[in-house]
Amino acid sequence: KAIEGLYAAGEATGGVHGAVRLGSCAVIDCLVMGRAAGSNAAKAKAWG
Repeated sequence: KAIEGLYAAGEATGGVHGAVRLGSCAVIDCLVMGRAAGSNAAKAKAWG
């Protein structure tokens, strides 16, 4: 279940490669998921 207002990027999202990933594969995950999380966070209603 998604938690409203919680954003994550990179390896914190779980990833698709599991324990056998190559180290450099995490870089693209960080960039793609970071952009997606940042875009959605910017669209979200401000706290308070």
